[in-house]
Amino acid sequence: MKYIKPSLILLVVSVLLVGCGTENQILDDVDIVQGISYEYIKKKGKEELLEGTALIPVFSEGNTGEFNTQTARSVTGASFIAKTSMKTPRPLVLGQLRIALFGEEYSKKGIEDTVDTLYRNHELGTLLRMAVTEQDPKDYLNMKYNANENPAVYLSTLIDQNIKYETVPQTNLHLFYNYYLQKGRDPYLPHLKKELGTVSIDGVALFREDKYIKKLPLKQMFIFKMLLDDYRNGAYEFEIAKNGKYASIENISSKSKVFYKGPKESPTLHIKLKVEGQIIEYPENQNLQIPKEIDKVEKYIENQLEKETVKIIDFLRMDSIDSIGLEKRYFLYNQKYKRKEWKQLYKDMPIKVKADVHIVQSGVAE
Repeated sequence: MKYIKPSLILLVVSVLLVGCGTENQILDDVDIVQGISYEYIKKKGKEELLEGTALIPVFSEGNTGEFNTQTARSVTGASFIAKTSMKTPRPLVLGQLRIALFGEEYSKKGIEDTVDTLYRNHELGTLLRMAVTEQDPKDYLNMKYNANENPAVYLSTLIDQNIKYETVPQTNLHLFYNYYLQKGRDPYLPHLKKELGTVSIDGVALFREDKYIKKLPLKQMFIFKMLLDDYRNGAYEFEIAKNGKYASIENISSKSKVFYKGPKESPTLHIKLKVEGQIIEYPENQNLQIPKEIDKVEKYIENQLEKETVKIIDFLRMDSIDSIGLEKRYFLYNQKYKRKEWKQLYKDMPIKVKADVHIVQSGVAE
């Protein structure tokens, strides 16, 4: 008789199948998909097909860290799973899906149909992590990470911890689909890059509606997240007085306020940033025990935050991307506005940013 670990028993209980009735499945009777990827490939000239890949852990006595990937080609994301099932001896179930990856080419054409299919699947939780990949997404599911580590778990955990402790803004299946359906806000996802045998988050994939447009660089993610979420952790590096020297602030807590002032038909966008943090690295010729030096540091950071915030808004509106939901906020300010007028208003809208930085303590390292 096979021995099944208690953790696997819990896994079995949670796996459901779609049918005339919903019933618990035995682990040996199903294949559990934990990672999935989508990308377009060219076949026979200009014809394009969706290539989907499913990551399936192999559960058997004495085997750990084994994973099987199945790839199938189809016209739509919905039919991909059905075609993949033709290659597996057991039914595929998605109740334990941890990560959904979208290649850049697939994302540029729009992922609404696939996201809608995932969202409507009653097996899936809406907290499913998703990301856009620079290279073929199936390569990320086939990579060897840490010893015996499930690639789907590794990638979803990578995103989780960067949302919690670093500069990746909160995002998941529910938030992406919600922002897409909202009038006046565009969704976004983490952008992954594979390099030298490792995977890292190298920016934010910006969408206009359901289409991937461009990537927000890593260095701008700190302020971008400040505009979206209340910040509790992380670090920020800033240049001091344009002298080529840098300093770092960490243990950051921040809040932002976005609002409009002025005539309703042509208002000014106001952004207020409040930041508290600790200096952890600073040039050795600066004495941060002197209050005047602390004041200078705060002014330097405030000035850079204000300039960089305007740059980020300009970077977004250059391609009519509204990740921050400025149109939705404008509707609350002027409920008589017309959507067709928003694009030009957004493009030309003046911006005023006011940053308030407070260094709560300093731990200087030369």
